[in-house]
Amino acid sequence: MSGFLKKLFDRLRSTRTPRKTRGEQLEHRIGDWFEERYQGKPGWNSMGFDGYADAPHEFRILNAHWALEYNIGNGGWGQFLWNCRGAWRILLWLAEQGYRELDCPEQVRAVKKLKRLCQENEADCDKYQRLAVEKDDFSYFGAFCERGYGKKWQSAFYDEHGEIRRKRHAWVVANASMIRRALR
Repeated sequence: MSGFLKKLFDRLRSTRTPRKTRGEQLEHRIGDWFEERYQGKPGWNSMGFDGYADAPHEFRILNAHWALEYNIGNGGWGQFLWNCRGAWRILLWLAEQGYRELDCPEQVRAVKKLKRLCQENEADCDKYQRLAVEKDDFSYFGAFCERGYGKKWQSAFYDEHGEIRRKRHAWVVANASMIRRALR
């Protein structure tokens, strides 16, 4: 191999993304499984949504974690309310079960806080969400979301150091045989 090609291959090898762990691979396959089965069907924002009741319970828990962590991490409780209002009860029930299984006490406490906030503010949330849509002005909903419900509990879902992800991947690997059977 010429010096140029060797340098090129060495450079390509050094810039490649790291190989996924077994946990990441299995979690990705579960995500693909959801995509294949439920693409274009109602989701967490649909009123009366059943939280993928026909899916394996463990998959439902993972999906609830993904929805919760993505929405809180991307736009806080306002985005969670907007995107998951239709089925927040089942989503938070599943998420809390999963965080308990993963031994994530900070997330369990944060889910309980979020549950309480959703229960206490559900009517106002509905009112301001409808108003935002009717008036085509999302500042109504934004003002509702900025009422000062605290931000500290939200940071439990940011996973800045990857601790939740590591625990989830370890759980996925520990349950790999059940997951592989369900993926068939």
